[in-house]
Parts: sequence; structure tokens; C-alpha cells
Amino acid sequence: MIRRLLQAWRDYSAAPDSLTEAGNLMALVLGGNQPFYPFYLLAIVGWPAWPSFMAVLGTPLFLAVPAIARRSSIAGRAFLVLVGTANTVFYSWILGEGTGINLFFLACVMLAALLFRRAERWVAVPLAGLPIFLHLWLTGKYGIAPVVLSDSERQTLVSLNWVSVAILIGFMGFVFSTAIAASGSNPDRPAK
Repeated sequence: MIRRLLQAWRDYSAAPDSLTEAGNLMALVLGGNQPFYPFYLLAIVGWPAWPSFMAVLGTPLFLAVPAIARRSSIAGRAFLVLVGTANTVFYSWILGEGTGINLFFLACVMLAALLFRRAERWVAVPLAGLPIFLHLWLTGKYGIAPVVLSDSERQTLVSLNWVSVAILIGFMGFVFSTAIAASGSNPDRPAK
């Protein structure tokens, strides 16, 4: 059963283009982890963190990336960055500023930088700028967060989110270095 699930995962994330396949893998990993984050918050904060379960609604969007990429590689990769950015904005509103959740904007910028080839910078540059713009524009404008945190809970979340972003960025590095190696010596050329 597990072997069949892993094969279905591989089949769903497969793409003829190594960067698209890397993006698909990232989308499935992010989508697969989405449902667990609210449980971390429940362990730290308790039941006052229940609004965080609303963000799980973004899970199907992450999981849709490979399907979109089958129709258009660029659209699928762009959609991943947009969903990640929107997810970060949503969680920033739910948890409030000062929890370190906005560090995930860094991962969104990195995704935009890694997912596109030089010839696709017309897509990559605006997508990389979007999380930066939203962070600067929304800072101080989120209002009162639905999840009320004590100072110690907020500090614990800063640590959790810092570690989560560091792991995510490290994982991206491994995934994309493999994708670039798979595309041959010219990372601007799609893999066959």
C-alpha cells in the first residue's frame, strides 16, 4: 500500500522538465505539511489556536500545482509561488505579527528565484518581488490576530518558524541542485 502511494506521488509530481518536477515536489511537500502546522500551534498555544485550522484550506491549492503544471509548466511554477505567498499572508493574519511567520516570505522569494530559467525572468522577477512588497506593505496593517498569544508563546513560535524556514530553504537547495544537475550543463535548457 505504501509502495503504491509513493509511486502515485512520483507519477503525479513527474514532469519532463526538471525545474517543473522540482516545483511539483516542493508543492506536494508543502501541501502535505500544511495540515500538521495547526497541530504544532495547538501543542504550543492550546485551543485558542483553533483559527489556524482555516489555513489548511490552502492545502488543495498546493496539491493542484502538478495538475496545473501539466497544462503549462510556467503557470504551475508561478502558481506555487503565489500560493506560498498567499499562505504566508493568511497565516500572518491568523497568528499576528511578531511570530516569525512572515519569515516564510523569504522561502517564497527563493522559490521564485529557483523555479525559473534566465529566459523566464519576466515571470520570476515580479514573483520574487511580490512577497517583499507584501511584507513591506502589510507590516502594521494585519489588525488584531484571531489567535491571541502570550509573549512566551510568541517567542516559541518565532523559534519554530525560524527553524521551519531554515529547513524549508535547505530542502529547496537540495531539490533544486538535483534539478539543475538533471537538466545538464545548461540550466536554461528544459530537461528532455
